[in-house]
Amino acid sequence: MAQSVNFSFSSTKQRSIAIGAVALVATLITIGVVVTITIKHESSSTNNLKSEFKIKFIEPQWIRFVDKNTSLVNAFVAGKNPWYSSIYVCRVNSTKALEILPGMFDPSNYYSSCEVTWGGKSYTDDNFEILVANDPSVFVWESDTYKDTPIGALSGGISEWKDDLQISRAEIGAGQYIGKVHGRHSKAYVAYDRLEKTVASYQVLCLQDYSLG
Repeated sequence: MAQSVNFSFSSTKQRSIAIGAVALVATLITIGVVVTITIKHESSSTNNLKSEFKIKFIEPQWIRFVDKNTSLVNAFVAGKNPWYSSIYVCRVNSTKALEILPGMFDPSNYYSSCEVTWGGKSYTDDNFEILVANDPSVFVWESDTYKDTPIGALSGGISEWKDDLQISRAEIGAGQYIGKVHGRHSKAYVAYDRLEKTVASYQVLCLQDYSLG
């Protein structure tokens, strides 16, 4: 949940500054990642005002997947499929939803495509990017225990309402599945059996240096 720091002034007024979730604003034109830190000001005289500042990093990066010859040496291994093969984080500039959608790339699949979800269904797209980092230890999976985006969460996409879409991982049966988290719904959505499956128990991908979990 959000961390709070209280300050007391001589006038006995108190202001609570809650540091909101740190999100990586990732667009298809951004090679590296941008960390947006949101500070929420709460008091009787303010209406939940927010301040933001951004820090840009060269690492980690989103790179375009060209074909099966594209190197996966530095691609972030996000988990295992039911057959214990590695799966990866990908994202698509969707033409169906006018959204940037995070999803799952499974190289063991015959089609080299990124599988994402929208509108209750799953879709594959062969025009996508994958998440890479020279040092995979910069990432950590945090449980979304309180249904509140963990501090340090990466944003793998943007919804049509301009909301950040975080990257989720859920376990179903013997496999792990990568999808999206929409803060408005406090739920994760992954592609499963060609449908968009809603899951209540999931993890969110975060940056290790910013995770306070």
